Parts: sequence; structure tokens; C-alpha cells
Amino acid sequence: MSPGCVVENVHVLPGIPAEMRRMFEEVAPEFDGDRRSRTVHTAEPEADLVERLGEIQRRFDVSVGCYPDREAGHNRLKLTADDETALADAAAWLADNVALVDQ
Repeated sequence: MSPGCVVENVHVLPGIPAEMRRMFEEVAPEFDGDRRSRTVHTAEPEADLVERLGEIQRRFDVSVGCYPDREAGHNRLKLTADDETALADAAAWLADNVALVDQ
């Protein structure tokens, strides 16, 4: 069996499908819950977003991920939360404070 590991909230599983499935069965309960997410896009450079992304995390109980898409010429911003209201409020704040583009 190939090794796997968990560091905080990062799970590293083997690439061999049968081994990955067996190991995933052990950690699958950690992924239970009603996580919600919303994704938006902006042409603003990631470096210019740092302060605002930090602010949204301070104001709302959400996680924020910024994922560059160089081919499309924009960054994908993903908000994730357990609470739909917090997610909606964070998305509204983001729309008011970041120049979003249509995907």
C-alpha cells in the first residue's frame, strides 16, 4: 500500500485508484457537511487583491481561494462557507469591492 498523509486540512492520497479508494474511505467522514461555494472572476491582478481578500475573510466566516487562469486572462475567486447567509453577504461585498468580469 502506498503512503498517504494528512497535514491540517490537506489530505494526500496515493495515485493508484484502488489504494486511493481504500484510504479515502478512512477520511471520507471528514468531508461531511453542507459546504457551499460561489465562484466569480476578475481581471484584477492577484497581487492587487491581497488586502481585499484578507478583508473579506476578516468580515465574514468564509474561505477565499484565488486561482489564476492565464489563458482566459482572469483570476477565479472562490468563496466557501458553511452558512448560506455568510456566503451571500461575502459575495455581495466582493461584488462591491472588486471589478468582476463575466465568465
